[in-house]
Amino acid sequence: MRRIKSVIAMISVCCVALSSCGKIDEVSQKVIDDINSIGEVDLSDEQLIEKIESTYATLTDKQKEQVSNYADLLKAKDEMEKLYERRDKVVSSCSTAASMKNEIDAFLTMLDTQNNGMKRGTDIKQIIDITAENKTWTVSAVDPNLFNSNSKSWGNNGVATEYDNINDQTGCESMLAADFAQLFPFIEKCSIKVSIVDGKIMCLAYTSEKSTPLEEGIDCPKIVDGVFDESFEWSEIAGITKEGIIVGTAPVFYGSK
Repeated sequence: MRRIKSVIAMISVCCVALSSCGKIDEVSQKVIDDINSIGEVDLSDEQLIEKIESTYATLTDKQKEQVSNYADLLKAKDEMEKLYERRDKVVSSCSTAASMKNEIDAFLTMLDTQNNGMKRGTDIKQIIDITAENKTWTVSAVDPNLFNSNSKSWGNNGVATEYDNINDQTGCESMLAADFAQLFPFIEKCSIKVSIVDGKIMCLAYTSEKSTPLEEGIDCPKIVDGVFDESFEWSEIAGITKEGIIVGTAPVFYGSK
C-alpha cells in the first residue's frame, strides 16, 4: 500500500512539473503580445520597438527562449531601418528639387530681361517635362503662344549635354536643357515635372528613378490650377509613391496622408 502511495505521489509531482514547464512566464507573454501588436511597421512604431527591445534584454535566458516570435521583432527593426533610409533619400530628393526650382526661376528671370520669357497673367499656365538619360537632357516643347520670342524661340523639344554651350542654342527649351546638363553633371538619369503660372514656378516634382515623363496622379501629385492636388496620397512616407518611387517636391508636398 505504501508503495502504491509513493508511486501516486511521484506521478503527481511529475504532472505538476510538466504543467509548470508548459506555462509561459508572465513577463515573456507580455513581450510576445507587444511584438504581435506592432503589425505593419511605420516610423511611429520606433519607440514601441525600442521599448520591447529593452524589455527583452532584461529577460533571463529561459524567459527569452519562451518568446517564440522574437524573429518578428528583429524583422520589424530591420523594416524600421529601411524606412529611415528611404526617408533620408526623400529629404535628399526634396533638396535637389528645391535647387532645380530655384534654377528654373533664375532661368526664366534671365529670359525676361531678354524679352523671351513667359507672358503674364494668372491664366497663363504651362507644365514642362524635363528628363535625363545617360546625362542627355530633354526639355519638352511648350506652347509658344504663352511665351515671348524676341531673340530666342519657343515651341520645340530641347536636347543637350553638359558639353553644349547654352549661348549657342537657338531655342529656349534647348537653352534650359544645356543649363541643367551643366549644373547637374552628376545626374545620370531623372525626370522632372514643373508647373509655371504667370511666369512663376508653382511646384516641381523630381525623381532620379525614372527617365520618362512623370505621370500625374501616379508618379507624382496631379497638378490642378498650377499646384499639386491636396488629395494625392503617398505610401508609408510622404515622398514615396504607392509604386515605391522616391519623389522630391518643391515646395515640399505632404499630401493627404
